[in-house]
Amino acid sequence: MSQDANRGATVCFLLGLPRSGTTLLAHLLQQHPEITAPPEPWLMLALEAFGRVDHRHPAGTSLIETATSEFLGRIDRAAVSRAFADAAYGAYLSSAGKRIIVDKTPRYWMVLDYLDLLYPEAPHILLMRNPYAIAASLKSTWGVPLQAKSSRSVSLSSLADLMLRLPDVIASSLADLVSRPAQTRCAPRSPADDGGAVRTPGGVSGGGNPASHRWPWL
Repeated sequence: MSQDANRGATVCFLLGLPRSGTTLLAHLLQQHPEITAPPEPWLMLALEAFGRVDHRHPAGTSLIETATSEFLGRIDRAAVSRAFADAAYGAYLSSAGKRIIVDKTPRYWMVLDYLDLLYPEAPHILLMRNPYAIAASLKSTWGVPLQAKSSRSVSLSSLADLMLRLPDVIASSLADLVSRPAQTRCAPRSPADDGGAVRTPGGVSGGGNPASHRWPWL
């Protein structure tokens, strides 16, 4: 993906469940001289929830939500949100002196449709890890019981979407990505993308491989 001055910052979304290795992968990616990967911006989550505030807000939760909804309902809310995100990403890139920003926010699986609405052209990288390993890591790192009930309602359809949709790149094994980057399995977004090259920290591989995909944004 080449950066289009009319479309704003060049953004890539790094997705995955918590404790799946997204932080390490983001660190590896930003070793590239043109990439920056800030710690979990959560920007898309905040924009998607714009106007919805805590019930303890002194101005009144329902008043704020109603007023912002009426105001934004008269304009193209998605375009305004995209413009804000472009400005935020662009300012961060400018201060870092980089060309590409990797937004590593694992919980973006909760707003996948919103990501596609605002950034339909942005590549997605989905990092997958054995769910038992994730559960064990949650318990050992944060002390989360393996059978704890979520305090927040979780959309099972969103989780299914995250696993079933075809992102630009699927890193099926972080260990393989680190130790054997040229052999890491990747998946194309569509059959038309087959035959490209995969740019990894270890160089370029692929070419004619149906499981490879071009990363033109590097």
